[in-house]
Amino acid sequence: MIVIVLIALLAAMAAPALMGFLDQRKVNATQFLVYQALRATQQDATQYRQNRQFSLRERDGRIEWASHPVTMAPAQVSHWNALTDGVVLAPEDNTLLRKDGAYYVRFDLKGDVKLASAELPSSALVAALATAA
Repeated sequence: MIVIVLIALLAAMAAPALMGFLDQRKVNATQFLVYQALRATQQDATQYRQNRQFSLRERDGRIEWASHPVTMAPAQVSHWNALTDGVVLAPEDNTLLRKDGAYYVRFDLKGDVKLASAELPSSALVAALATAA
């Protein structure tokens, strides 16, 4: 009986650490997905020699992303890809521009990031994600 109580106490102490570990894995996996999607959009811009846009939006409690030509507004995009459940954008650490309810990054036909009127190398972009509270 004492052994069962000790095991229960140890499990109760380990549960918060396990949950934190699982949340961090979810964030890391989502950051990797966003990075891969950004790189694919950048590659599309250079391959097709057209300005491309990577867009993120929140819809029904989920984050979705899309890659599309700059000439197409995010509201016109028909195919959005969902990211991991339970992960949200952290607005206080977000370096992305926002327009019409979507965050975005634009790549010119050389693959350079264009934020507003300034050009930044693509390595300067950081996706800020945090677990849902």
